[in-house]
Amino acid sequence: MDRAQRLVSNIAYNFLSQAWLAALNLVTLPYIVRQLGVDAYGVLVMVTVVVGYLAFLDLGLGSAVQKYVAEYYAKRDFKALEATIGTATVVYVVVGLLGALGMAGFAGLLVDRLLRVPAELQEVTRVAFYIGSIGVLASMPLSVFAAVPLALQRFDLAGKRNLLIGTVNTLLTVALLAMGYGLREIVLVNVLLNVVSVLVFVIVTRQLLPEISLLPRFRMESAKSLYSFALFKFVGQLSGMAVFQLDRLLVGLFLPIGWVSYYAVPLTFSQKIMTAVGNISGPLFPAATELHSLGLTPSLQRLYIRAMKVIAAIAIPTSVVLIVFADKILLFWAGPDFADKSSLTLRLLAGAFLLIAFTPVPALVADGVGRPRINAVASSLSAVLNVILCLALIPTIGIDGAALALLVNQVIVVPFFLLYVNKNVVRLPVKDFLGGAFLRPFLLGALLALLLMLAHDFASNVLILVIELMTGGCVYLIGCFALNVIDRRDHDAIQDWLARSYRGSWNPFRMR
Repeated sequence: MDRAQRLVSNIAYNFLSQAWLAALNLVTLPYIVRQLGVDAYGVLVMVTVVVGYLAFLDLGLGSAVQKYVAEYYAKRDFKALEATIGTATVVYVVVGLLGALGMAGFAGLLVDRLLRVPAELQEVTRVAFYIGSIGVLASMPLSVFAAVPLALQRFDLAGKRNLLIGTVNTLLTVALLAMGYGLREIVLVNVLLNVVSVLVFVIVTRQLLPEISLLPRFRMESAKSLYSFALFKFVGQLSGMAVFQLDRLLVGLFLPIGWVSYYAVPLTFSQKIMTAVGNISGPLFPAATELHSLGLTPSLQRLYIRAMKVIAAIAIPTSVVLIVFADKILLFWAGPDFADKSSLTLRLLAGAFLLIAFTPVPALVADGVGRPRINAVASSLSAVLNVILCLALIPTIGIDGAALALLVNQVIVVPFFLLYVNKNVVRLPVKDFLGGAFLRPFLLGALLALLLMLAHDFASNVLILVIELMTGGCVYLIGCFALNVIDRRDHDAIQDWLARSYRGSWNPFRMR
């Protein structure tokens, strides 16, 4: 398989697995919220947020593992590979233990003093935090071994296994609720599946790298190399948590816990959909690293333009649908209560995540060419701005303030970030960049927005809404071919991937 075919295959597997999990989560979310109740679901969100905050303890090591595994494997330096994986495993186990102890130790303070949890839920909330702390320890080593297939550009292996585990997780959650179980059992299942995930990816790593030992061994030289890159990623991760996690935490601190659900539901909807779009770009990190190391700058520039064009072509119509039909989607999906309280929130978040969808490609390319400082500076500025806006807006206008803070933040930061990376890393003329990546998708998106706004009031039930969305999608797709948004190279690459996927099947246990 040549480089172009491999990249298309990686993008396809990465996107389709994420899209399936996003769709499954969105289908089951209203049932989960109803069965748990608005307050208990808010508690589940808070447990997830705290676990997410503790992930910063890895100090950005996950991205560094992926970078150096890709680099050492390309050089067939298996000794360095073994030292990298062994050192990272030791570090992750240590920081996982620290995170677990910290979460368990502060569970009482969170429940009794900080979060506005109803009295009848306080005991189960404490237990959920204790169980979640075990999950922190269990999930940390996963970051090492899950990075290996990505570094080796085997997104098919990672995608199939993540799809299987994620599907089981969601279906088990629904089954537990149907059988009358509650919050504790759901958190426990999540922890057990984290353990299973670690074992699965250890097996995958063993099969991909039979030449090396996977025993944890700490090597100071490897640790220094990893953290020379990872510290910049740590700044970005910590800043990302301030942007993408702090809002829910502040909603839980300033408002009754039930409002966390009214914010988390539209946030989950927009985030799942737009993150699936953004994850198309995941394979660019190892690909950009390879092209840069080989000095193939023109190839990297072409890859950059095509990737940004694909992101724009998918993200723009998706965001348009969420903005125009936010009230209808929430009404038919989550019920009139959410449609009344969360429609504006969903519209604001959809606009914010449209801008966010444009950032993974330049961020991954900057990392791939060895310039993580750019992402660290941009994400730090975004984090500071987001904290200021959230503290100002959430107490005054509630959950809409949290969404507005994210949108204003991205409107300010994203354009400067895109132009800076384009000028200083990719080195493309601005006219070529904007014209090649954005012009035609934005024109088609404006046309789609006009058509959907005209059709909005006619969507009186789910069937009519689906028909309108399918019609709009067909118009948009025809426009993509007419304006050459999907060109011959894209068409041929996709067709080739479909043919090979059909011959190889999507068996999640298949290694080759």
